[in-house]
Amino acid sequence: KRDWSSDVCSSDLESCGLRVDCCDWLSWHGRAELVIANPPYEHGAEGTHLWHALETAPRVVAIVRMQALASMRRWEALWARCHLSRMAICVRRPAFSSAGGGTFEVVVVELVRGSHDQSPTRIEWWTDEW
Repeated sequence: KRDWSSDVCSSDLESCGLRVDCCDWLSWHGRAELVIANPPYEHGAEGTHLWHALETAPRVVAIVRMQALASMRRWEALWARCHLSRMAICVRRPAFSSAGGGTFEVVVVELVRGSHDQSPTRIEWWTDEW
């Protein structure tokens, strides 16, 4: 089981030959093949961050609160403008620090730039601890 409180994630990605950029995300205008994100959840900010990710890369994988999937505002801001190709429902809320897991249900989503009218969304249930 990984201790998510350390900065081990970016070094793991770099050791696989991937470039990791730490920056002010919304002001970064580079290009990428894939964005892996843990966007801020407060005040529906995940939509802005995920849309920026889709402007940066054709494919985005992100962990979001389950509530990010609901509401007309979120639909119009994000979900109507992309394809939700995969979604993994995290049955056990991951613990990102030694303090334990959070209080919100989360899902891991894979978004693809383009119409939401593509192939059906593949849904998985992740039951194991991370």
